[in-house]
Amino acid sequence: MRQKIDNIPYDTETAVLISHNKRILESGHEWLTHMYRTEEGNYFLHHSAPTMSEYGRIEPLSEECAISVYEEMPECDMEHADAFRTENE
Repeated sequence: MRQKIDNIPYDTETAVLISHNKRILESGHEWLTHMYRTEEGNYFLHHSAPTMSEYGRIEPLSEECAISVYEEMPECDMEHADAFRTENE
């Protein structure tokens, strides 16, 4: 999914996947949340329901908020120190 928010481009195809989560809604549909980092260092969540594609959306995050979300996500695709630039500086 590609979206520009406040003149910042977000693209799930080119960003690095940091972590993800899957929930089953009361309706029985899956609700997926993936956290990404762009090449420019911007963090965002991509929320989607595979069977309801019209509900996909991107939510930009500050790095501080991204760290909090990361710590709550059950599936981490990247180590904390690799995911966040403050850890690498």
